[in-house]
Amino acid sequence: MSNGDQTSREAPLGLNPRYVAYATAHGKSPAEMMAADDIEWPGGCMTGFILWMSERKQAFYKARPGCFLDRHAICDMEAWDEFLVNSPKVKEDGDGIIR
Repeated sequence: MSNGDQTSREAPLGLNPRYVAYATAHGKSPAEMMAADDIEWPGGCMTGFILWMSERKQAFYKARPGCFLDRHAICDMEAWDEFLVNSPKVKEDGDGIIR
């Protein structure tokens, strides 16, 4: 589960490794991502993370349906974490906000 020099299991102390994967996919540190999301989603700074996780879960289902008990319940968390760590980079739009 490569994430530069860090794996999802080696997230900085106290940080959710899935949040680290989210920030990395956006080309930011977790602190930078939190600050960017606070601007993008005032009053709901975790909204970007929740939306990203939902999109990644849909993509994971399409790629690995055997890792689900049903359309919603993931049963292979190791494969899920690997999928998140290897998520493609997200691109910035014209206003500098990463979507």
